[in-house]
Amino acid sequence: MKRSYGSILFCLILLLLCNPLTSNTICGINSNEEIIDQSQVVIDNGVWQRYIAQQFVPTFSLLSKIEVALMSNENASYPVKISIREKLYGNDIVSTMISADEISLYPNASWVEFDFDDLQVIPGKTYYIIVAPTYGSRFFQKVPKSEHVYWMLTWNNIYTNGTSYISKSQRFLWPFDYLMYNHDIDFCFKTYTKTTASN
Repeated sequence: MKRSYGSILFCLILLLLCNPLTSNTICGINSNEEIIDQSQVVIDNGVWQRYIAQQFVPTFSLLSKIEVALMSNENASYPVKISIREKLYGNDIVSTMISADEISLYPNASWVEFDFDDLQVIPGKTYYIIVAPTYGSRFFQKVPKSEHVYWMLTWNNIYTNGTSYISKSQRFLWPFDYLMYNHDIDFCFKTYTKTTASN
C-alpha cells in the first residue's frame, strides 16, 4: 500500500510540473525558449552600402530578436545601425547601434545579434530589417574600401517571402536585383520567436 501511495504522489508531482499553467517548464522543455521563425542562412557573398533592407514575413505573433550576418574590412570603425520597420520608408519600430568591434573581419563573416524587448507583430504581414553603416558624416562622399561593412547574401532566391533593397540614400531604396545585378538575392538573417507565441 505504501508503494501505491508513493506512485500516486510521484504521478501528481509530475503532472503539476508538466502543467503549463503552473510552470514555465513543460516536461523538461522551456516554454519560453527562443526558436527561429524566418531565416536565410546561405552565404555566397557580401555587399556594402549606406542603406540595405530585407523584407520578411513572420508566422508567429511575437518577435524576440534578430541576427544578421556581417563582415567588415580592417579599418571599419563606425557603428552600424540595425532596425526593424513596418514600412520601407517608415519609422523604426526598434533600433540599435552595433559597434564595429562586434563584427568579424574579412574574410570571415559572423552572426551579429540584435536583442530587444519582445515585439508583438502580425503573422503574414511584411516587415523590414534595415542595416545602415553610419560612416561618420560622409553622406555622399566616397567611403574607402578598407572601411566597408558588408551584409552577407545569397545570389539565389532562397527566401521567397521578401525582397531585398539597397541604396546610397534612405530616401531612395531600390530592389537589389533591379539596381545592380540581374539576381533576385536575399540577405542573411534570422528572426526569433518564443515557443509560447501564437501563429
